[in-house]
Amino acid sequence: SYNWELRDSGLPGDPLPIASGYHVAAGPAIIPGLTPGANYTFYIQGWCSPTDSSDWAPTSVFMDYCLAGATANSTNLKIDSVGFADVANTTFNDGGYDDQTAVVGNLQAGANYPIAIKVSEGYDSDRIRVWIDLNQDLIFTSNEKVAVLANPPGNSGPNDYTVSTSFHVASNALAGPTRMRIRLDNTINGPQESPCGNSTFGEVEDYTVNITAAPCAPPVASTTTIPDCGNFQFSVDVNVTSMGDGTSVTVSDDQGSTPQNGVVGTYSFGPYVNGTEVTYLVTFGPEPLCDTYVTATYACTPSNQDCASAMGLTVYPENGCVMTDGSTINASTESMAGSGCINNVLTLPTVYYSFVATGFAQNITLNYASGNFNASVFDGCSGAELSCSGFSSGTSLVSGLTLGNTYILRIASTDVGNFTVCVSESSVQPVPNDDCAQAEPVAISAYGACTPTIGQLLGATNSGQANPGCLNPTLGIADVFYSFVANGERQIVTMSQDSTNQVYFLSAYDACGGTELLCKLIGPTFDALGMEYALTGLTQGNTYIVRVMCRPAEAGPFALCVMDPPPATQIACGGPVVNHSMPALNNANEQWGYHSNGTGTFSLTFNSGDIESSTWDVLTIHDGIDANAPVLYVNPASQTDLTGVSVTATGSDLFMTLTSDGSFAPTGLNWTVQCAYHPDLACNANPVVCGVTYPGLSTGLGNNLPASACPFNGPASTGGTEWFVYTAATDQQITLSTCGNADFDTRISVFAGPDCNTLSCLAMGDDSPGCSGGSTTVNFNATTGNSYWIAVSGSGAEEGSYDLSVSCAPVCTPPANDGCASAEALTNTLADGTGTPATYTNECATVDAPTSCSGTLPVQGVWFSFNSGPYDHALITLLDNGENALYTASSLDYVLYTGTCAGLGASGSVACATDAAGANIVNVTPNTPYLLLVYNTGGSGVEGTFGLMVEHPAYNDAAITAILDPAPGLYCSSLMAPQVTLLNNGDIDLTSVQITYGLSGGASHIYNWTGNL
Repeated sequence: SYNWELRDSGLPGDPLPIASGYHVAAGPAIIPGLTPGANYTFYIQGWCSPTDSSDWAPTSVFMDYCLAGATANSTNLKIDSVGFADVANTTFNDGGYDDQTAVVGNLQAGANYPIAIKVSEGYDSDRIRVWIDLNQDLIFTSNEKVAVLANPPGNSGPNDYTVSTSFHVASNALAGPTRMRIRLDNTINGPQESPCGNSTFGEVEDYTVNITAAPCAPPVASTTTIPDCGNFQFSVDVNVTSMGDGTSVTVSDDQGSTPQNGVVGTYSFGPYVNGTEVTYLVTFGPEPLCDTYVTATYACTPSNQDCASAMGLTVYPENGCVMTDGSTINASTESMAGSGCINNVLTLPTVYYSFVATGFAQNITLNYASGNFNASVFDGCSGAELSCSGFSSGTSLVSGLTLGNTYILRIASTDVGNFTVCVSESSVQPVPNDDCAQAEPVAISAYGACTPTIGQLLGATNSGQANPGCLNPTLGIADVFYSFVANGERQIVTMSQDSTNQVYFLSAYDACGGTELLCKLIGPTFDALGMEYALTGLTQGNTYIVRVMCRPAEAGPFALCVMDPPPATQIACGGPVVNHSMPALNNANEQWGYHSNGTGTFSLTFNSGDIESSTWDVLTIHDGIDANAPVLYVNPASQTDLTGVSVTATGSDLFMTLTSDGSFAPTGLNWTVQCAYHPDLACNANPVVCGVTYPGLSTGLGNNLPASACPFNGPASTGGTEWFVYTAATDQQITLSTCGNADFDTRISVFAGPDCNTLSCLAMGDDSPGCSGGSTTVNFNATTGNSYWIAVSGSGAEEGSYDLSVSCAPVCTPPANDGCASAEALTNTLADGTGTPATYTNECATVDAPTSCSGTLPVQGVWFSFNSGPYDHALITLLDNGENALYTASSLDYVLYTGTCAGLGASGSVACATDAAGANIVNVTPNTPYLLLVYNTGGSGVEGTFGLMVEHPAYNDAAITAILDPAPGLYCSSLMAPQVTLLNNGDIDLTSVQITYGLSGGASHIYNWTGNL
């Protein structure tokens, strides 16, 4: 027998133990009245006689809830917030346990409450369970588990999600403060079913709920299960022992059975499918808070828990499956070590089946409503795994079977439950390239023009070759093989499977069983289908092996391509630079090729980007077409800022490669490739096209402008001159510009001619309004098929770098009098006050030669001609928008010539004026023809319509412009000596004039003036 004492102080034998028992038999002892949170010591002694007893053995007892938590203290899989009743609690704790008992929720016994729980960084196999200690005995029992939740379907993670359900507070729950426990864990990685103890991942949170007692006495009921394992079912008796405050009860289940009415007694329900959890409602009336809920379930212990007791399955015809019921409930667990598709550290409940193969391949159909189940086929107990379905419902294939042999089918699950299984025949036959020795040859296609080889993994078996380096060595795979003969140092390989929701594997070798050259995972969360992979370091003419793999249960068709590498990017010498970039890319294997079409300086320069040590990431630039060419640059064995790193090819090709590990430097790379060619002769000019900007450099170049150079104002260009040529594909207006993109004062000359040796100035520009630093914009109209030579020079000896942009637009038809040769004739009329200016425009006019008043600004004008007649003066009236709002030109200048048209202008400039709106009197030579250019700087807001009139005065024309004496008003005198101001409006000198004067109402008098005015 035994002696025992429970104490909060003292030693055995001391007075006043909390409780005790002496000379008692083995068995439980119920000790009421203990204080939650208190520490006690339980002492026990073996007693045979007063002289024959053992020492007292102490055991510490802590009166509180069991400890629980998670061992992986990370941000993954944590409870973010909890909401139920009047609780809305946000909390985040990296630890495995979070004490939130200071948060109190108020609950009513017998009531239902929604609960929402937000999870941080969850995964696809998470679950949440909630317990309430309804009888306040410090123990969370199975009938006190009030809610079970799981993450939403398809939530592969890691990501945040919220799940919701509702729970019922039993009507017989004790009133007062009560503990609630919430456990979050993962069913695959270290799960924990119990409310106590630790899971690997997840978190436990405890809350306090204050329960208000039900307003009446609820019925009392219990359940008894009646198993029927032969039929994979059970029944239940609900035993009502008290109707509480009711006089009768109604009993119903949550499976749709017919409710039953009565008094105290037994109510029979069922049968139910094996493992079904059934809840019964026992109610006596309209007050739902006094309803009683009881639950029952039963699961037969599987008879096929080990391989030796595997249950035989019939192999049915294809598409004729008859499903067999099965369950892992109450099954013993087994290590998944060696599995080809299950985490090898897991221990899972398993059951076994066997079948006799009827052919090369069989279909395994496994269906289940909830949980995660796996079907794996072995060639015997403890034998080799032939297929592994993953955790998915449906049909998978096992191939490579031998007719008449017996095979083992193992069903494992992460959550126990029911399933149905069937084995059926398959028409799938062996594939011819199932082994490397029978690799199927693949023809190499041109880049971007591949006719794919359609392959098939259905019917493939495991070749026995070791898994490639990017796969788990134990992963079960089916594989097929292909071969190709290399055309050169590089080939491009792509693969895409029809099953886009599955992950396939691709590897390459230098021979069967040889050195691995490539290993990639293709599919969801890995590389995109059809991604291009470069195999480098190949030897032309050698044969190489490509291996395509998948899990056997996911076998299907795929498309494989082997292509030549893409052609090198073409770099035009003297043309635009090519800017390329690459984002930060882990596990990169990238190549770039560049080829120049000329003899200029061919270089690659990095604009930005960091790269890690060459131990991890290797950037190599070769002086040639591939990786066999000499190395110009390789990054050092330390992290390097590549900004400014530059290489120059000795020939016409550059080839750059980059390989990186799984943690590429945090920034991407950006670089420029260009072939700098700057000709200083028109006959070597760089071709240009519309819509492109060209880098220019005139420093150090010769000054080889033709004799017909455009006639700029200011110092002649003596610095370097760079030449371009544009050939028109259609009639267009061409705009050339260095505006804001030059480090010196530029000039642009445009020449036309039959060839590069016979040129004449067509258009020119020096300092354009709004362009900083004397940079330039100029327009000209190009005719289909014609070539135009463009020279960029500087003012005087200036030279430097610039960007020349070329843009094209539809031709804007110039006015009819756009050029000197098409000057519009004007009539020189008498200035008698009746003349009216005519309207003209310089919109769309082409550029003219600079004038003696234009300085370095552009001249965009239209031309006129008139004859001075037998007069010494001309009156030129110009009206712009400032003079008359009817006109749109913002300002007007003019220049007058006596010579003939010459180039873009005329000879014999005799007068000019800027801002010349209004009346302009100019001296002219009688009976002489004149050319008149009216212009401004052109462009939007400046060019436009204007008014123009040319007049001449009469030979003799005079006027009194003012009466100086007498003053206006009453005149009181007998003498009068008038004084007036005369104005000569005539074309010749005024020598005499007759002036008539007199008093109002009086006689007139005549005064004859003589002189020279």
